[in-house]
Amino acid sequence: MIAYLRGNILEKSATKIVLDCNGVGYEITIPTRLSEKLPEVGLEFSLPVFLVVREDTLQFFGFENNKEKQFFILLISISGIGPKTAIGILSAADTSKLRQYVVDSDIVALSKLPGIGKKTAERLVLELREKAFKIESDSTNQLSNFEDEALSALLTLGYNRNSSLKLIDKAVKSSP
Repeated sequence: MIAYLRGNILEKSATKIVLDCNGVGYEITIPTRLSEKLPEVGLEFSLPVFLVVREDTLQFFGFENNKEKQFFILLISISGIGPKTAIGILSAADTSKLRQYVVDSDIVALSKLPGIGKKTAERLVLELREKAFKIESDSTNQLSNFEDEALSALLTLGYNRNSSLKLIDKAVKSSP
């Protein structure tokens, strides 16, 4: 599997770049948020990629970092979400917001994402809650193994993340 590409940018648009890697131009579909961070045409650039192989095409999808790539892979594992929908979702919201929507079971916020209806949003929450929790959080506070396990158990039982963290904090303070 091809994990990343590095080369000079030949062309760029809001949703695609063409990267010249030693004489081979790879067209890569990217989230629109990444297009704003790209260097000028002609400069060297590298990015993590995911290759989608279909019967009639090979298509690269590029990401800002590996965390975003992991989330893309999780999204396309859901029935009804293809690569183009997943890249649209990542264009509309960053991974920390998406992770929070899933962990908090925020069906309304998920339904507002492009290509996601209420039923798909419910499926996302159901299938990704535990997996999204495991994707490394951007927050700086680290939980102990006990707190991490307790949080995971409460999320599995259907509690939202914020109330679960408050309950765990209260329990740790009352009996450390």
